[in-house]
Amino acid sequence: MGIKWWFYEIITFFFWLFIFLAYLSGCATALYNQYNPDDKISNGLGGPTPEELLRIMAENALNSNTSYLYSSQFHLIFNASEQQITSLVGYRNKLYASTRQPNGTLYEYDPDTNISKVVLRTESPGINSLAVYDDKLFIAANSENGETIYIYNGTNILGVYDMGTYMGRPVYILSFYVQDNKLFAGAFDGFLFEFNGSNWTLHVLTNYSKDSPGAVRAITSYKDTLYAAVDNKVMTYNGTSGVTLYTSPEVSIDNKYESFTDFIYPMSMSVFLDSLFVGTYPRSIYEYDGTNLKLS
Repeated sequence: MGIKWWFYEIITFFFWLFIFLAYLSGCATALYNQYNPDDKISNGLGGPTPEELLRIMAENALNSNTSYLYSSQFHLIFNASEQQITSLVGYRNKLYASTRQPNGTLYEYDPDTNISKVVLRTESPGINSLAVYDDKLFIAANSENGETIYIYNGTNILGVYDMGTYMGRPVYILSFYVQDNKLFAGAFDGFLFEFNGSNWTLHVLTNYSKDSPGAVRAITSYKDTLYAAVDNKVMTYNGTSGVTLYTSPEVSIDNKYESFTDFIYPMSMSVFLDSLFVGTYPRSIYEYDGTNLKLS
């Protein structure tokens, strides 16, 4: 017995349905690209390639109120209920992520089990920084009354330091760095705290003023010297006080929405290929070779 006529009808129907859907996909892509020319989405059928999907997901994440954490393979590990993931650090074969807005929360990701969980949920508006020191995880969570530093061993909270206030102003930690078996913590008001495993010592890199809050946003070591990004300055620390290496002048800044005058603010620092690189606001990277600081 031959194949019945209705079988051919079914094959024909699905063939033309596929052609029609491919046509609609192409039209939709063309229309999207017309109004979003920067995305330039296209593959054989007009749909986005995996690379394009990753880029669009990252752009959407930046524009959303949900924080996303990606692994080195760029697949989604988890999304947090908070708006910002502020710091990432590896500790005892697990990845830890801190968040802010509306709350400071510490997440733990286990790559062996692919399981993420909350290990610390604070009442603070945010956790600004994480650091591993003396085989313990230090967690800086801010509050109205100053910074609270939690010490975590991967299982339990071992201790809590209340940084309190200094000269009537709350102490807020912005950055951590470990050097020479000491933990350094950068804060507002030009404060640099040094922890030797038992006690905290305060060093003042720069004096606080209404126009210069002294935010120590980043700390790193370069050629055995400690460097700090403080407001619009790059400073060094000689063991007792801060020394200004570079001060940014006011410059004209043009962005997509407006033009204005402001300082260049160092935001991050890293040592690479025997140079110190400084990432700034707005959107520039400077290179310091030990003698000159220049735009990279």
